[in-house]
Amino acid sequence: MATHVVAQTGARSARSRAARVTATTKDPLWSPRHLAVVVALNALGGVVIGFSWYQGSGEAHTGDMLDWLNVGIAGLIVLGAANALHVLRGRRTVAAVRVDLLGQVPRFTGTRPLAPELRPEEGVSLPVGVVVAAEGMSHYHLPGCPLAVGKPTVRGSQGEFAQADLTACEVCEP
Repeated sequence: MATHVVAQTGARSARSRAARVTATTKDPLWSPRHLAVVVALNALGGVVIGFSWYQGSGEAHTGDMLDWLNVGIAGLIVLGAANALHVLRGRRTVAAVRVDLLGQVPRFTGTRPLAPELRPEEGVSLPVGVVVAAEGMSHYHLPGCPLAVGKPTVRGSQGEFAQADLTACEVCEP
């Protein structure tokens, strides 16, 4: 009976997940209202830049030209901000769909099992603080780090590798 309940819960979870993914992927990357705002702000920024150029070109004194240059820079800031917000909204939408489709990917904590070629003999454990590096690497890694697995590595201590000007890997954080 417990197996049947778990199977039903799993099926319900899968259906709700599929419905959530379908609903998320049907949403447009950018809504028509958002696109209209971006186009309007880009047009406004372009008009301000064009107007400041036109007005500044008619001035005889540098000080007066700089005033119009500042207006043009303000138009450039409006244009840049509109485009930056447009891109950030797209990134946020893509990230939400990615999480719905793939789920949260856990950060590597160094607790994954060692690759087969790096596993110690049966009954032998690696001493605490053992890290690996290979020729040409600028970082040292935990033996199970995905950036070091499958490469011809040399074992050593963090101190030895630090003296050789190697830094700790930012993925496995030894």
